[in-house]
Amino acid sequence: MFIDAPLTLVMGFSILKTVGTLLIFRKPIMQQVDLYFKLRIEDKLLRKEKEGFNYYVRGEYEKAILSYQEVLAVRKKNPEQQYVDIASLLASLGRVYSDQNNFRKAKEAYAEALSIAKKRIEKNATFVKNIEKTIIHISSIQQIERRHR
Repeated sequence: MFIDAPLTLVMGFSILKTVGTLLIFRKPIMQQVDLYFKLRIEDKLLRKEKEGFNYYVRGEYEKAILSYQEVLAVRKKNPEQQYVDIASLLASLGRVYSDQNNFRKAKEAYAEALSIAKKRIEKNATFVKNIEKTIIHISSIQQIERRHR
């Protein structure tokens, strides 16, 4: 949800204007202000995560890593409510490290994502299975590299 206008009070109702949607609340003003700022922070995080993905697509891996790490640091401050986002970000970091041939860091990021996912997401979920397969694949690559040194 992207906020493009400030909180407005109209006849006892509070209105948050978002892209394509008006959210109308009849709650105490401090709750509304708190919600407004939470939405603004989430908007910034989503933009930063998208920026990281765009850097990744362009092959600017160091910039992608910095963007993902910045979002991850904020999300980890409140992990109970954002575990899916954290696991997804870690998987994105793992993908970037893997494309840099930094398989040790890739495996660490994927392992942390898998640990979170197994605790919080249904064990048979596609996300969990894909991360498990990726870790196995990275381990195979590492074994091949060790043999050819």
